[in-house]
Amino acid sequence: MKRSNILIIALTLIIGLTTTSYANVYATNLAVSATTITTGATNSTVEISFLLNEDADSGVDVKIYSGTTLVRTLTLATATKGSNSVVWDGTDASAATLPDGDYTFEVVAADDGHTEWTKISDPLKTVMYSPKGIAVNNDPESEHFGKVYVSNGYPGTSNNTGAFYNGDGVFMFNAVQDSLDFSDAGLDWSSSSDAPGESTVGENDKVFVSHTGSDLLYSFDATISSASATEVRGGPQKLDSGLGVNS
Repeated sequence: MKRSNILIIALTLIIGLTTTSYANVYATNLAVSATTITTGATNSTVEISFLLNEDADSGVDVKIYSGTTLVRTLTLATATKGSNSVVWDGTDASAATLPDGDYTFEVVAADDGHTEWTKISDPLKTVMYSPKGIAVNNDPESEHFGKVYVSNGYPGTSNNTGAFYNGDGVFMFNAVQDSLDFSDAGLDWSSSSDAPGESTVGENDKVFVSHTGSDLLYSFDATISSASATEVRGGPQKLDSGLGVNS
């Protein structure tokens, strides 16, 4: 029995607009249901899945490569915001089984855009009590591409529809605003109602978050783990020119 190995590569390309308009549809959370395809009389299959941050009205191409050679394109004529997938059986466009080897894929989503700035987020999914900062991982080479970080500066529950209790810390969402996790990183943010505050994502998925009341700046890993908490600026080194810092 022959086997073709499929490896993930996070080449989530952003839009191919058909007109000059407002849009930025992209794919995140690329995954495969299996890492090998067994070929023979009947090939096994693998599901390639991804999330779209908004509808891709002009379609999605999932391009499969052997090295730099394109061997198959699986196309969705249209795709909706949220979870989407295609199935591949290890064959090329002529239905011929491909040889043993390592294969990679990329997802290219396209939209015809909007004629004006249009809100695509769901206001009921990210209702925060005291939001002080928001940051998004914009690195398409990162496994955390599209991850959203929202700092909540004071604990409580908003009176708005869709609210849930928000503690002092950082809430994490995926590109379609599904809740992923919450972390206070083991730090005491209670000295200020504005902490945690402004945030940004730097190189190597580092997340920088300010502690406004103490004039501190911390860096964390992509999961805001307590083990990764590092004070990078504080006291007389108060940050005055934004959060564009790498460490």
